[in-house]
Amino acid sequence: MDTTKGVSNPLVDMKVAGSNIFGTNYRGGTYGYTRTYDDGSAKKHGGLEIKADIGTPVFAMYDGIVTKTVFSLPTDEHGIGYGNQIRIKSIINGIELEFLYAHLESGNAISANPRTSERFKVGDFVFRGELIGHTGASGNAYNVKNKHLHLGVFDSQGDDL
Repeated sequence: MDTTKGVSNPLVDMKVAGSNIFGTNYRGGTYGYTRTYDDGSAKKHGGLEIKADIGTPVFAMYDGIVTKTVFSLPTDEHGIGYGNQIRIKSIINGIELEFLYAHLESGNAISANPRTSERFKVGDFVFRGELIGHTGASGNAYNVKNKHLHLGVFDSQGDDL
């Protein structure tokens, strides 16, 4: 399953989400040490937030195997980090990576696998460009001004890249 033939964008319209916090050192939805703790020390944001209205279709970036799904959290369950999500493991140029698509819509978070007509589940194969879910506001993206898809990438040890 070495995916070397290309990548699909996870959303049709790709723009980084703006800042959701006013009056702070927070540079929107970019990756890295773009946030601060209350004491002023640097805080890492382990992903990219791509602007998207609730209900926007989300597509798989690469061929891969589903490693995790969460689709039962209500939109107002705001204390649960990534909220509704799907994770897909891919091998790209011989390197194993896991892609996280997070803050998905409540109830419609994970799409149906076109080969089984059932919601994607752990172990299912996903093709690049396939519809895998819809954006929402679950997890800690509850009640934020700039709705978005949180896109994370992890190596085989689970460290964000």
